[in-house]
Amino acid sequence: MLIKDVKEDIIKQISVTVSFSFDAVKPYLANEGTDFVKSILGTSLYKALDEAYKEAGTVEMLAEKWRVLLPLVQRPLVYYGYLLYLPFGDVRVSDGGITVSKSENSAPASAQRVEALKNALEEIAYNSLEKLLRFLYANSSVYDWTQFKQITGLINFCEQLNEHTSTTISVKTFNKIKASLKYVEENEVRSLIFPDLYDKIKEQVKQNLFEDEEEYAWEGSGSGSGGSGSGSGSGEGDENLANHKILLDMLRPGIANKALAHALYEHRVDINNAGVGEVYGSERNSQATMASAPARNEVVSRVIERLVEAGNLYLKKAKDYLIEHADDFPLYTASEEYDVEDTTESATFANDSNNKSFGFF
Repeated sequence: MLIKDVKEDIIKQISVTVSFSFDAVKPYLANEGTDFVKSILGTSLYKALDEAYKEAGTVEMLAEKWRVLLPLVQRPLVYYGYLLYLPFGDVRVSDGGITVSKSENSAPASAQRVEALKNALEEIAYNSLEKLLRFLYANSSVYDWTQFKQITGLINFCEQLNEHTSTTISVKTFNKIKASLKYVEENEVRSLIFPDLYDKIKEQVKQNLFEDEEEYAWEGSGSGSGGSGSGSGSGEGDENLANHKILLDMLRPGIANKALAHALYEHRVDINNAGVGEVYGSERNSQATMASAPARNEVVSRVIERLVEAGNLYLKKAKDYLIEHADDFPLYTASEEYDVEDTTESATFANDSNNKSFGFF
């Protein structure tokens, strides 16, 4: 396991009391916490890092590339494992029933404080996990990282969505609305720019040929970029890469706004073991800590309409650019769907409340 059997490895990542028991948290680190980071690392890279750590014995003895990666893996592992341990931290189960620890000098924290701590742990866990993903995306060749299933479309990181909308969401929320991003891309954008061109740009995104990942690139890689391409397009040999980057930058705002609209619509209800219920307030607030009333349906509907309208405007702009510069996009003009007459007409999108073209109004 990537956390040694001593408190110090955990204390480096998260503040805990001196009475903290490693053995109590260890099951959550070894199981769910490990699975949490494995989803990004992949089994082979996790195994390679784990074996390197065991052989080295200490962090200082690790090879540099592993020494750089290890804390990026440990942080989400620790926070997520500790989050799962928290509800059981002071609970005792015995023949006498279920009790909690209490003494003259201490008492169990209030439900509100526990909830606030859980929210903080969860937010840091997901933020750290995305940072790990971005690091591996920028340095895939260094670590032989092959988990490209995590790069699912034209928008893959929370920051990429937030920069194109007026709403700032958390990384955890971003992970929850990935299905909406996929829905928008596959049901609208793919047909808008035609499948061949969409699939090509999506593959180039997966190869990291567009992004400026200098913030996440490891200098020790010797490349300055660290990833497959990191925005330079080196190695791709595609003369149309620059044109694809222009179109991608025009598509992303439209995708972001329409995906948020779709997510708002889809997440009005919650389906769980208790049945189907209406969602109230923010997902980051429990019933115990919620301070504000849920948004009324008419307010949510107006927000959805404005997001769809903004998304349509961005996508119209992208389509108009594509039509006007069709000769710069051979995959577009070579598609079976291409009609020369399209070059004489501007793309049209309905922006009124009766717009049902997107499937969720």
